[in-house]
Amino acid sequence: MAVYLDLFINELLHLDDVRANRLVNAGAEGENIKSYRLFAEEGSSCAEMLAAIKNGTGKIGNRTVLKDSALVRTSADSPAKKWLWRDLSGESDARALDKFISDAYDVINLKGNNPLFLGLGALNWETVVSGEIRKIVSPLLIFPVKLIRGTATSPVEIEFVDDEAYFNPCLAEKMKRELPEFVYSQFPKIGGADLDEPLDLEKLDLNYFESVCTHAEKCGGNSQFSFDKNAVIIAQYNHGDICMYYDVKRNRENIEKHPFIRRIFGEQLPLPPVDGEAGEPRFILQKDSVQEDITRRILRGESLIVKGPPGTGKTLTIANVIGALLARGKRVLFASKKLSALSEVHAKLPENLRKFVMLLDCETEQRAASLNPSEIKREFKKLLKERSEYHFAPSVANGFERAV
Repeated sequence: MAVYLDLFINELLHLDDVRANRLVNAGAEGENIKSYRLFAEEGSSCAEMLAAIKNGTGKIGNRTVLKDSALVRTSADSPAKKWLWRDLSGESDARALDKFISDAYDVINLKGNNPLFLGLGALNWETVVSGEIRKIVSPLLIFPVKLIRGTATSPVEIEFVDDEAYFNPCLAEKMKRELPEFVYSQFPKIGGADLDEPLDLEKLDLNYFESVCTHAEKCGGNSQFSFDKNAVIIAQYNHGDICMYYDVKRNRENIEKHPFIRRIFGEQLPLPPVDGEAGEPRFILQKDSVQEDITRRILRGESLIVKGPPGTGKTLTIANVIGALLARGKRVLFASKKLSALSEVHAKLPENLRKFVMLLDCETEQRAASLNPSEIKREFKKLLKERSEYHFAPSVANGFERAV
């Protein structure tokens, strides 16, 4: 189970997909979604941005983006300072920046997750990608942000979202797995807090970036492993995955102890006593001995994973399980990421049994996001009412026999 969770975290953070993972490599080229570097024309970029973040005003005005620069104030009373926006090729393209912002809002509207982050500081190092050694740029500290722009010619503002900022979790996991142990274990921490903890902005200052520079030099600082304390990077990454990652990390012990999870991974736990009055399972479709055994085990209360190649009867087994559970008065929730799986199971249920089933399917995530919860509740209450009336009807036994 521990191995499975580790693999899940690896997949969740896309650690092996360096080309698409902006938190591992914000310097990737040839992608549709670009990354941007911000440069303060006066002073240290990182110092100026950190001052703006800690000031708490939340917005950084960009007044001349179409002239390849931005005006940034570290506080409401401070003078504006000029910044430069550049993609990773060093170019400045107002239309590309506008599309970058538009693409981010498409993700927000479609999935409900804000994909934008601002990174302060970056490790420049090397890793193996598709059998080749590639140089990558990994942001150090990440802050969820939004880029606000009214029109293609209006000012752009960086708004720091009211959410916690973190040390880059993808970078932390990548270091633990690919670099010598001391690189991660001795990596400087902010205020002594673990790298998994949210950033304490009151304890974050430029001394932290200096300590990271020193650590990188001790670890062999050169072109293969170095720290850019002046990097300010804006890129896209799915923050929904980050939230799930921290949820798993913080609750891992409880997850591993949960009886449902322990049963799934093969631990033999006491099962509920067999209901002698329930009788034999009612099968609505043909089944073989393996499918019958799976259905009986589920009816007895076991939690298990069933897998098999196409054509082995997984859909048929699910339909039989649903029918058998409904016959015992149970409520069943069947969920699937694939729309085809929902429709195929629904199609296998006998027509008379479908009156007990509410099919809720959406072809796109955008369609799912537009569903009205109140309408779903009304439909579900109607279904339960019809089920209750059917259950107490005098012909319930014969009616169900006809259904199955």
